[in-house]
Amino acid sequence: FASFGKGDPLQLELDVNSGSRGTHAPICEEKITSTTSKCFHSSNNVTAALFIVKSIQNFIQEYSYQYLCESNGGKVTKEDPFSFSLPELRTHVLLQKEKFCKFTDVCGDDEHSDEVVLKSLGYALDLIKLNPQWNIIVDEESDKDYFLRIDPDTYQLSLPFYCRMQLYLTKTMKHLILSMIVIAVVWAVFTYVHRKRKQAAEIQEQIIDLVEKSLDLLQSPDNPQSMPVIHIRDMLFTTQERQSAKCMKIWSKVVSFIEENESRVKVGIEKIDGEDYKTWKWIATSKGNTSLDEGKSTTMKTGTIEWQGQAFCDERPSEGQNNTHVVVNENAMLNSTKKATPNSQQSNTFFAPTCFLKVRNMFTAETQMDPNWKVNIENAILEKCSANSLSGKHGVLHICVEDQDSEGIVYIKCDSRDSATVAFHALHGWWCERKLVSVKFLKEERYYSRFPEARCFNEPLQIRNIYR
Repeated sequence: FASFGKGDPLQLELDVNSGSRGTHAPICEEKITSTTSKCFHSSNNVTAALFIVKSIQNFIQEYSYQYLCESNGGKVTKEDPFSFSLPELRTHVLLQKEKFCKFTDVCGDDEHSDEVVLKSLGYALDLIKLNPQWNIIVDEESDKDYFLRIDPDTYQLSLPFYCRMQLYLTKTMKHLILSMIVIAVVWAVFTYVHRKRKQAAEIQEQIIDLVEKSLDLLQSPDNPQSMPVIHIRDMLFTTQERQSAKCMKIWSKVVSFIEENESRVKVGIEKIDGEDYKTWKWIATSKGNTSLDEGKSTTMKTGTIEWQGQAFCDERPSEGQNNTHVVVNENAMLNSTKKATPNSQQSNTFFAPTCFLKVRNMFTAETQMDPNWKVNIENAILEKCSANSLSGKHGVLHICVEDQDSEGIVYIKCDSRDSATVAFHALHGWWCERKLVSVKFLKEERYYSRFPEARCFNEPLQIRNIYR
């Protein structure tokens, strides 16, 4: 059957009994008279059925070509071009009546030729049922409006090369577009999640920064011991920021964090000018506040920078140390064999997580009036770290003073975490120029992204003798 229709159809020879061409078309034995048996009464019936099957295949091929290869589906207007109703099949095979009669020689007179053709159509449908390898489905009991249907993915359609190439490219483009849509959706979700996490991290960093600034204000000797919360807010936010819902949401989290987690801050209600205000009061032992008020601070001067003592200290200084004014200059730092060790360094419970520090409140606007103020700040840090080190070496490799920052920010890179620990104890919690210095650590990648040139600083910085 694979070669059916090739060459001269009048010379076709078909062995219907042996099935040598892959066609299953059994001939009924004479004693079988049942009309429901799956067999044919003669080889003429099989030949007629094969002709009709071939005609149906040509019909399927024509419709499939119009739908798949011609623009806009050609003349095919039905919803499913791969389904065919019984009236469609009858109309088509009757149009092939002349060829059918010439090939099969079973028509007889013209009066009954239509009846013979339609009867052969029934034989053809039976033959299709007996040969499922043709991938043509006879759907007799379906409620749909078709009788035959094919699956274009399994049915072998003979299409021109350009049409097959067009179908292949169309299918490939659909898969490519679908893949791009999936990738775009995944990328959009990933970007959204990454952005949300980044925003959450930035907000958390802002909260921590505002908490530190609020605590600095409460501990500053220039401010009253008890401060209204809205006063602290107005000192930390500009007028425009106070009108931002985002900034006020962050501030509410700052307030909640301090009131729920900071035991050194007492929350109260005070009447100011006849109105009640919620206030915060710093109640922790602060040597810096008491010593500044009572004139008993241990001061330390590095160049032009004066340190007024530590704000956090477990032990009070002895009487011999009260009102002592220690001046540390370059020669004293280089020649001294006995270094001062603050109480905070005596604790072995803390070790710096990184070698990179961010120091706040190291200078004020008045400090910047000196033309060499940046060098003075750098020298003060180097001398303070050297004085706090048991070896007398500061281990500081890079310093950047933020001259455009109003918070007195200084960035420091140390040669090791040990040196960073010494620098932390030397600076954090000290009063410098009546401002409380605070220190926090930065990650290496963040520090180098801000100061890429710092990668080349591998030698300890030298103290420059330009004090005025």
